Amino acid sequence: MSGKGHDGAVGRPVAQVRLVRIMEAACYRVLNAALNHHITAERAEEDTRVACRKLLSGIEELA
Repeated sequence: MSGKGHDGAVGRPVAQVRLVRIMEAACYRVLNAALNHHITAERAEEDTRVACRKLLSGIEELA
C-alpha cells in the first residue's frame, strides 16, 4: 500500500486514516497498561498526550 489515495469508507486520505488507527492503538495500549496497574493514571495521561501530539503533528500536511 503506497499511502496515497483515499479510504473509501470515510473519504479521507489513506495516510490520515493510518495515523488515526495507529493513534487509537497507542491509546488502547496505554489505557490497558494503566488498568493493569503497570503505570499510574498520571503517566497514562501524559503518555497519551505525547502519543497524540507526535502522531497528529503533521496530519494537516497529509490532506
